[in-house]
Amino acid sequence: MELQFEVFTDENGMYGRECPECEGYFKVKGGTGLDSDLMTCPYCGIRSSTDEFFTNAQVEYIQSIVVNEIGKLVHKSFKSLERGNRKGFVTFKVNDRLKRLPLKHYSEQQLQTNTKCDKCELEYAIFSVFSYCPDCGESNTFQVFKKSLDSLKKQLEAYTNLEIEDKDFLQEVLEGIFKNTVSKFDGLGKQLRDKLPTPLAKKRSPFQNLFILNKELTSHTDIDLEELVGEDIFKEVIRLFQVRHILEHNYGQIDEEYIEKTGEGFRKIGERYLVLVKETSFLLDTTERLGEYLYSQLQ
Repeated sequence: MELQFEVFTDENGMYGRECPECEGYFKVKGGTGLDSDLMTCPYCGIRSSTDEFFTNAQVEYIQSIVVNEIGKLVHKSFKSLERGNRKGFVTFKVNDRLKRLPLKHYSEQQLQTNTKCDKCELEYAIFSVFSYCPDCGESNTFQVFKKSLDSLKKQLEAYTNLEIEDKDFLQEVLEGIFKNTVSKFDGLGKQLRDKLPTPLAKKRSPFQNLFILNKELTSHTDIDLEELVGEDIFKEVIRLFQVRHILEHNYGQIDEEYIEKTGEGFRKIGERYLVLVKETSFLLDTTERLGEYLYSQLQ
């Protein structure tokens, strides 16, 4: 007996999958990505047959279809016996509920992030942000980082067109873009932590201090960030990372640590650092360049 059944999808045409190893739930869109008999868990990275990724709800639904069809066959068989024994001394009647056993319907869960793989173009949904593509297995780490910076660049462009006279408000908006740029770079570092040399891998935020980051990388690998962008640019981006530090932890006020680490003796302690648009644009472009290089070398 051959049975056919339809897997339910959500409003976006996606159907659920569940990892046989970590039991993580995700969704994929049929007709996108690769035509493959293998699938990768976006969370733990295990790769196995697509048949191993049915969700519990889907399995229960399929089992209910099988039981329902068997019930129909049993009902049909016993109905014929019922008719054949009507003139005998022993009679029996078949319960009609056998041919109408209930199916266990289900609906797919809602997930936080809908994304599309840049490599194989599979559309899928996950609980988290960073993941492996369920089809080709490619990590989306740099894809997420790049899109985050693209969003910040659009925010910066919109900022330059704001017609608001409140200078304090404008400065806070610009500072937000500035700080988020470093945060996205640090987020990339956390995703690449297991690829880093041991001293860096143990740090909570391995990408927040570019000087230490490059020192450890050049000591343990062939990666050299300063050589990539040049000495002057590297010194400037290190300074801007220190600016981010006082914005985040000292309300943007210059302190002794900032003067000591940047060598800007002309600054006054307690002075508020005013972020410039050109600095923010420079930070965005350079951070993207550094991130792309690090990802390509470490991945």
